[in-house]
Amino acid sequence: MGARLLLAIVVFMAGLAGCSSMGVAKLDCSNQTKDVWVAAECRFIATDYAGALQDYQRIAATPATKVQVANKLQPHVETLITKGKLLVARDYLDTGLALARAVNDQRLTASYLMLLGELAYRLGDYDKAKSYMEQAQPLLKQTDQPLFAIRNRNNLGNTLSNLGQFDKAEQALDQALADAIAQNDHAHIAQTLNNQGGLFYNLRRYAKAMIVLEQAEAHAIKAQHTRLQLYAAATKGAVLRQQGDFVKALQEYERALTISKRFPAELQHEIGTSKRVIAELLIYSPENDHTKNLALAEQYLQEALVLHRENPIEMGLALNHLGEISLERHDVPTAIRYFEQGLQNYQALDYPDGVGRSHLNIGRAHNAGGQYPKALQALDKANEIYTRLRDREWLRVGLYERALAYERLGKIDLAERDYKASVDNLESIRGDVHGDQVAQELFTEVNSNVYERLVSLLMEKGDIAGALEYIERSRLRALDEYMLSSRGGDSDSNSAESDTNTKDALTREKIKELREQAAKSLLEGGKGVKTLMDTAAKEFQDRQKDITQKVTLEFATTSVNKASNLPPDTAVITYFPAIKATYAFVSRGGRKPVAYTLANLDQAKLHDYVLSARSYLQHKENTSGKEILASLYTIFISPIEEMIQDNQTLIIYPHDYLTYIPFEALISPDQKYLVESKRVTYAHSINDLYDAFDKNRSGINLQSVAVFANPQPLPAGLKELANAEKEADKIKENLPQSLVKVLKGEQATEQAFKEEWGKHEIIHVAAHGKASPEESVLYLAKGNSQNEDGKLTQDDMPDLGDDSIESSGKVQLVVLSACETAVDSNVTNAPMGESVAKLGLAGMVHQFASTGVPSKIGSLWEVNDASTSVLMGDMYKFIGKQGKMKVPYDAFRDAQLEMIKGGGIPSHPFYWAGFVYFGVPQ
Repeated sequence: MGARLLLAIVVFMAGLAGCSSMGVAKLDCSNQTKDVWVAAECRFIATDYAGALQDYQRIAATPATKVQVANKLQPHVETLITKGKLLVARDYLDTGLALARAVNDQRLTASYLMLLGELAYRLGDYDKAKSYMEQAQPLLKQTDQPLFAIRNRNNLGNTLSNLGQFDKAEQALDQALADAIAQNDHAHIAQTLNNQGGLFYNLRRYAKAMIVLEQAEAHAIKAQHTRLQLYAAATKGAVLRQQGDFVKALQEYERALTISKRFPAELQHEIGTSKRVIAELLIYSPENDHTKNLALAEQYLQEALVLHRENPIEMGLALNHLGEISLERHDVPTAIRYFEQGLQNYQALDYPDGVGRSHLNIGRAHNAGGQYPKALQALDKANEIYTRLRDREWLRVGLYERALAYERLGKIDLAERDYKASVDNLESIRGDVHGDQVAQELFTEVNSNVYERLVSLLMEKGDIAGALEYIERSRLRALDEYMLSSRGGDSDSNSAESDTNTKDALTREKIKELREQAAKSLLEGGKGVKTLMDTAAKEFQDRQKDITQKVTLEFATTSVNKASNLPPDTAVITYFPAIKATYAFVSRGGRKPVAYTLANLDQAKLHDYVLSARSYLQHKENTSGKEILASLYTIFISPIEEMIQDNQTLIIYPHDYLTYIPFEALISPDQKYLVESKRVTYAHSINDLYDAFDKNRSGINLQSVAVFANPQPLPAGLKELANAEKEADKIKENLPQSLVKVLKGEQATEQAFKEEWGKHEIIHVAAHGKASPEESVLYLAKGNSQNEDGKLTQDDMPDLGDDSIESSGKVQLVVLSACETAVDSNVTNAPMGESVAKLGLAGMVHQFASTGVPSKIGSLWEVNDASTSVLMGDMYKFIGKQGKMKVPYDAFRDAQLEMIKGGGIPSHPFYWAGFVYFGVPQ
């Protein structure tokens, strides 16, 4: 948890050691000499630094020797600092500055002021550092030392940043960069870009930080400057780690360690820094065995402590990380002892960021140990510091931890205040995450507990409107599936409840791994699954009265006010799993909304139900798992069945694991699928849904359909979709031919898709698709255009339109008749839930939501080519039988019912429930 501190070290060292070529000549010290100069230098080489300094002070007896000694001391200072001998270096610098001033040598005075400023910065004394640097800058210009002037301005920018004077810091670094470019010096350009990356990191402008850090590394390579390459790699690792991308962060840190190993023995402290930052990643990394990771991290940190004996900031970082390891091992007393040692280090230096981090960690530890008043004392101090430093990231974590403490103490209003403030900080940072939408989703996922806890707290208060507001905000922040890879923790565990958001990723991954092993055994033994589900269903039926607690309140949010415009036969059902329970919210037109608490359904149980249901649904050969669909009906539909009995249309707004379940396939007590008695569609966003209702109440006046089928040639590894062209032919047969434009094979290009967009009410794509955390893609033909690659991705969505319905032109429905278009491919192939992709924002179906199209159809798993052709052909057959105003959902549902009623193999939900309808069913 020391990423900001890491940047302080990185930018300082890059500023200090990046551009000087000063060094110490190698001497033959084997024989005693009467030459006082040689004797002093030999003492220095023998690491008798105090004795060497005394020799130099004795030599400096005349103006001439004062200048000579002052010149001699500077390369020694550089050597001492690179070896981490900071306090000794300060003695040398004080002596050198006194000598330079004694002879009124402005050039030497300027360089010593610059070096003293750097050292004060290194020791965390930013006010003194700023004073030295501001004195040095005009003297450096006056004495015509342009490279030192750039170096000093860089460090002044870093100092101003740490003092919270970010605007002035940015100005200083911009000027330093302009000066470095004017000098055409790649090393200084790289140094300045590294420091700008550090500034943007501290401002949590992650995307901009990564851009300048990549530029910094490029210039460092041109300059053949290994150390600046190291700092660029390490800082990029810090950015990625802070965003929650542990895998990529660890890659950057390991690359930094590889680079540091090229350094000579006298620069071993660089390896110490690299080991320390890798240890931090190992503590929270979701990769490999956690126990082994902690042991290796502890080893690295102990080695780093030895290498940084005279570097108090690095020692403070290592001590804090050792405390985090103890906290991971649930050894609270040892954790507090380490954190307090780190605090003492930082307080001695008056280093505010380190003091704040230590207080924050002490607060975390007291939360974990149930000492909430002590936690509040420490967290108040941390939050005051991070408010002053304007550090949104660590203030967010501090507010979250303080909210936990208030909640445990029963101070609900104060907890609510801090949870909301933490969410505001989280959402303000998310827009600055480096990378595409997936990177932003990942950042939000590892920081998602604050939404869960806030929603739970608001529900406990009976503030349903407030809970719905934050559910919607969590959805908009790509939290559709933030618990797929998590169990969430035992609600009775103080330690689990006091975990900060940034460490949750590891906890979730480890629990997921254990859960996967258990689920595998269940899946291999069908009887075990059946017994489990039978018992669960009976438990829910027997305890029906205890499971649900009904609360009826007027909703105050905008989206809830819009609910009054829902058609009378429509109910919108929001399902939101939080840490302690799963909540169901029912909104109906013209009626008061109602909320239910499914009291015994925590995240662990929910995950296990969804795993078993997915195993049955996406494996057509599995004929013995229908009981789980009946159990899910009992859990999610039975509690609200009486309320929705008059609602023919159900629009499900699912969150988290539930986005992977087709609710229309749930089985009622009379052994009927839900789709047989209700119209079932899904929503991406409540507000978008209500807007679509306002503008699309009467169906589609169908005038044309564009069909893209079996694009050719296919990318390597993809099989030809034998039935895709037959599907296109069936669509044309079932509608008036004048309405249908079919583009097959080589005609089904990405360019053609973009050209036809907006000209048709329905766009139908029968092609390969893949949704994954890395890239969600529809594979079209490449064609002859040099600007197209045949892959339709999220990056292409702006070319189609914005999120307003009008921008999509005539398009009212997009049908993605392809495998894996609404869910991550890893999930479809691995029911254990290996992926962290979000249904709704990772799948291609949901990417079309950004174009303003009101309705979409896509698949939840890898669908069968032949049965898909039948299902889609029947859908258009039923569309053709409707009147002038077409209602595609009803045709889609009729096609599903046709397969169910037909019996035999195609009646298995694998064949007809794999496709789901998002949007307005009118």
